[in-house]
Amino acid sequence: MNKLVPLLGLATVAMLFGTLALKPASVTGADDDSLWKPFLSTDDFNKLVESEVKTIRDELNKPKADAHKIKGSAILIALAAQNNKDASDPKQIATVRDTALKLFAAADKSKEAKTLADSLADLKQVKADPQAKTEPVDWRKQIDDLKDAMDVFGLPAKGGEGIEKDLIILGGQRKLLSPTQMSDKLVLLAYKTALIADVAKAHQDQGEKKKKEWLRLTDEMRRASLDLAESAKAKKQKETKTALNKLNTSCNDCHTTFRDK
Repeated sequence: MNKLVPLLGLATVAMLFGTLALKPASVTGADDDSLWKPFLSTDDFNKLVESEVKTIRDELNKPKADAHKIKGSAILIALAAQNNKDASDPKQIATVRDTALKLFAAADKSKEAKTLADSLADLKQVKADPQAKTEPVDWRKQIDDLKDAMDVFGLPAKGGEGIEKDLIILGGQRKLLSPTQMSDKLVLLAYKTALIADVAKAHQDQGEKKKKEWLRLTDEMRRASLDLAESAKAKKQKETKTALNKLNTSCNDCHTTFRDK
């Protein structure tokens, strides 16, 4: 973990804390297995994928595309597919996930990346690959470098989506969030944070003494993120503020626990 800090920056490490709706994998060390079950409705899944595909295509239209940004969005699409709780066609949703992972691997190959992104632009037109495996993938093997996932939290200028900054600004607001602030954007932001927790959980190889704390913090991240999404969606001001505070606290606890000494 120590070598992770200089790569991500102390502030982003604090954010270290997102399964196919087919056969959820159990998570060793989780204090609540239900916490790690798929959570995205079809509507939320479609919104998230549409947003990330647009981000990728917009990036690829630039004179010099940022591979970090493309990787981050591709990771979120793959994670979202594995967290789609309402998937009616396991093979089709697995194909979406696998296509996103191919896009992740081809992030610095603009022509191939564009073809893959275009194929995800209309989810209804994605044909199920009969060879697609419906079992959940191992995120530790698929995303070997945790930084590729954590970059999503960074600023747009650095290949991220500004999630960390948004959470800090909202968390620093003393008054309750307004109905306008509890928007679809905030809901998706919270869901994306919960998704990234899947990758963080998979990178639990921090040594036996640190593993327990790592798992506790990823649990807290996942739970607070989902609470934030659901309370914001329901326009519950007090509950939204409470969930936001818990989420930021879990990030700060991670920063304190895993700071490079």
